[in-house]
Amino acid sequence: METYLLTVKEVDEDSQGLRLSPGIRLSQTKDRTVIGAMMPGANLELRRPNGSCINTTLVTFGVSVWR
Repeated sequence: METYLLTVKEVDEDSQGLRLSPGIRLSQTKDRTVIGAMMPGANLELRRPNGSCINTTLVTFGVSVWR
């Protein structure tokens, strides 16, 4: 099932690959349950501004929180 995740504004490289920003807010997973169910190893399609697409794999994800 295809679902929109996010529009990337910033990319940082780390030891595991690329870190995309902004992230997905936890509140967004309530409305789009497919996002909350994503697991490492999930297939992702990245659509570039020039219209080209590349396939990749979700390696890991985390939650950034403020208290």
